[in-house]
Amino acid sequence: ADVLLHVIDASNPEWIMQAQVVEGLIHELGAGDTPRINVFNKCDLYTGEILPGDKDSVCVSSISGQGIDVLLEKIVQILDRGKKRVTLMIPYHRGDITEMLHRTADVKGIEYEQEGTRVDAVLTPEVYGRVRDFVLRDGE
Repeated sequence: ADVLLHVIDASNPEWIMQAQVVEGLIHELGAGDTPRINVFNKCDLYTGEILPGDKDSVCVSSISGQGIDVLLEKIVQILDRGKKRVTLMIPYHRGDITEMLHRTADVKGIEYEQEGTRVDAVLTPEVYGRVRDFVLRDGE
């Protein structure tokens, strides 16, 4: 997984214990290093002390929709970590690279030139490593 959403029932007085159990399971499964967002649901019903407010937590209400926009923003931020926009020149005899980019990258534009296919794309670090020899320009 690219990101885990740990949904915690903020209205349950036992939420801390339950969250600790889930954290233990996440580590047992070998996913301890996977980026995670703690999603405190039912915040409209929460009556306890202040909930943790770190950068990897969000408070939502699935009934009212409160906080859903913040949650979606955090998911996008995590999924976009490390991505970069580049321009590549792919020789025509390496159509396999162009095809792979269509499957694994966010291709923004393609131009067919005399030297080969010019591709403007947003790449993950993994894809970038596979095509770095074809990079003309690193962007964002």
